[in-house]
Amino acid sequence: MPTDVPASLPAYYFPDATPHYSKGGLGRNAVDVLSLIDILKKRQIAVRILNLGIDTSGAGGRLFLLLLAGFAEFERNIIRERIMAGLDVARAKGKRPGRRSTLSPEKTA
Repeated sequence: MPTDVPASLPAYYFPDATPHYSKGGLGRNAVDVLSLIDILKKRQIAVRILNLGIDTSGAGGRLFLLLLAGFAEFERNIIRERIMAGLDVARAKGKRPGRRSTLSPEKTA
C-alpha cells in the first residue's frame, strides 16, 4: 500500500471510486477528511458515501462532505466543552471525579 494513503483504507479500495457507508471512517476532523480527499483525487479516485448520496468527483459533493466533517468536528468540541464544564462544577462542589484509588493513603506514601 502506498505511504501517502492512510492505513484505514484497505488495499482493495483502489478502483476509480471508493465506496463508504458513512463519513465517520474518513477522518477525525475536517482537515483529515480534506487531506484524504486530496490524496485520493491526485490518484484520480473519487469517494462515494452510499447512505448519504455524496460523490466527491464533483465540487458539490466535496463541499457537502467538508461541511459534514466540519459539523462533526464542531459537535465533538461542544461535547468536550460540556464534559470539562461538568467536571469543573463537580470539583467546585468538592467531589473528585474519576476512578477511586485502589490503594489506601498509607500504601501510596
